[in-house]
Amino acid sequence: MVAAVNQRRFTRVPVSFRVKVMAEAGIIASPMALNLSLKGVLVQTRQRLPIGTDAMVILFVMKTGVEKKILTWARVVRHDPDGIALAFTRIHGDESFQLLKSLVMALSDDPDRILHEFELGDDVPELSC
Repeated sequence: MVAAVNQRRFTRVPVSFRVKVMAEAGIIASPMALNLSLKGVLVQTRQRLPIGTDAMVILFVMKTGVEKKILTWARVVRHDPDGIALAFTRIHGDESFQLLKSLVMALSDDPDRILHEFELGDDVPELSC
């Protein structure tokens, strides 16, 4: 048996914060995101949006006792036994982008690798204002 190759290009970090996914097909208010990268998020939910569905995603992050929001647009890219995986297509505003970047770096075992992934710029979501 051949082992599966991990084709992920961005480091995922475990997280546990609230997420809201809003699409034409419905709204998913999930109690928890399971992991996060510069490119996307795995959201714990029993609800399924069709693969390819575009959605607005709000990640609610506690930072220094204050709830901050990361605002993104994303696309459903796969279903997982625990939920749905969304790839970020755009990140709304520099504050959201900087919060995402600092959060992933802070939770990573290798912040230098995260910085390198960011600097490569390949497939990093577009920043919009």
